Amino acid sequence: MDRVRIVISYNGRWEQLVDGNQMYVGFDNQGLYVSKNMTFEELMARVHSIVKYDPNKYNIDLQSISIVLDTTCRTFIRNDDNVQLMLGEDRVIPQGALGHIDDCVFISNRHTRIEAGIASFFRYATYTICTWHFSENIRKHFHRKDVAQIIFAATKSYQELKYNQLMEELCNLHQNAYDYIVNAGPEKWSRVHCPQRRYRLMTTNSTECLNSCLRFARKLPMLTLAEFIRDMLQRWERNLDYTSQCADYYKRETLVDAYSVPIMPVGHPNTWEVSEDIKQSVVLPPQ
Repeated sequence: MDRVRIVISYNGRWEQLVDGNQMYVGFDNQGLYVSKNMTFEELMARVHSIVKYDPNKYNIDLQSISIVLDTTCRTFIRNDDNVQLMLGEDRVIPQGALGHIDDCVFISNRHTRIEAGIASFFRYATYTICTWHFSENIRKHFHRKDVAQIIFAATKSYQELKYNQLMEELCNLHQNAYDYIVNAGPEKWSRVHCPQRRYRLMTTNSTECLNSCLRFARKLPMLTLAEFIRDMLQRWERNLDYTSQCADYYKRETLVDAYSVPIMPVGHPNTWEVSEDIKQSVVLPPQ
């Protein structure tokens, strides 16, 4: 058929159950038919006309979108935490909103539902684990900060030799933690084993790079921090030395040369040794 029916659940709220689970209650259902050839922008326009969303965050306040095939209703997108809406390429939009990307990489925390969703919607993409969340989970699970530090260093290693050294150290220190990360798959969290560019070259965005450079300087006063940033950016741009902008008169080498000749101090007049003939001489000013 040329059209499919989707059902949108929205305007609800999450309630905590006694067993610890959550239930989405008080929601509204809205069904509409869309064309199989509808683009991503057209579908979003239809959804925005029905569902309330925050225009500042561009988030759609919905719980799920389901595609209706014959008499069955199958949920294929869940937005439990009001994250940005994403559609699978082969469910509503045949050609996909993103198209085919050879080196597409998804990064998230280690969650089975996220991994299963990515494998279902983007079969050509590579799923990887956020290294920071991965090391934090290790620290909380095994209650060993030193173990988490070794694992985090192994994830950031560019050389396989260094990676093997860290893994051997981890194996000797904590066998259970070693087995845990090996079973998780080094290709998902190790930079040196990642098959795509994300963990081989592009490690983070420019903002996180700058935050890493200012990790210690952020503790300084504002003026000192501003001077630190100025000096850092100046080194990046042209690597200029401030002394190259000064006249030679103010340079240290000039002062050293000026006082390099021997200096004979005259001392205090009371310490002078003057002969008698000099003392008796009378020196008059010129006329």
